[in-house]
Amino acid sequence: MAAVRTVLTLVAVIVSAIGFAACRGGGGEATPTPPAPTATASASPSPATLQPTETPSAALEDEVAEAYLAYWDAYADAVLNLDITYMDGFAVGEDLESIRQDIERLRSEGSAARIEIVHDFVVAAATSTSAVVIDHVVNESYLVDPVTKATIAGGGTGETLRYTFHLERIEDRWVVTRATREASD
Repeated sequence: MAAVRTVLTLVAVIVSAIGFAACRGGGGEATPTPPAPTATASASPSPATLQPTETPSAALEDEVAEAYLAYWDAYADAVLNLDITYMDGFAVGEDLESIRQDIERLRSEGSAARIEIVHDFVVAAATSTSAVVIDHVVNESYLVDPVTKATIAGGGTGETLRYTFHLERIEDRWVVTRATREASD
């Protein structure tokens, strides 16, 4: 499976390796920007950088894709419920710390986030121990009351964001270790 195209509305936000930043739009409404645990702007990786050291099988790509989408489900739950424990087994290291910071920021602002995004991703590289996923997400996420889950600021921006996620197989499970938001063109 060279490219995986999935439309997925997440009930709770994912995080991780991509810092979850709330963007303020006109009229004072805030629209959360989905994941970017440790979101740092960088130049787009060159195709040579993303070449796997072994040719990934379709089964391996499917396994990575499934783990990647499960990560987003966990992230959505974590930012909606302001609870980092949803990320157990889905994120570690840099990404996990970035998500923890996202949750604390949301909590301090008196809000939570409902992540609604459309994925357009590809498993760009995969070996038996590491993988890279590149995703262009359309952001329709929004802020909600942390208790009632009622909308605070409606609808997302529809902005397309590009992320690169780095995954590692740890104890027979794929986890996100780092995510990077790519610089806009």
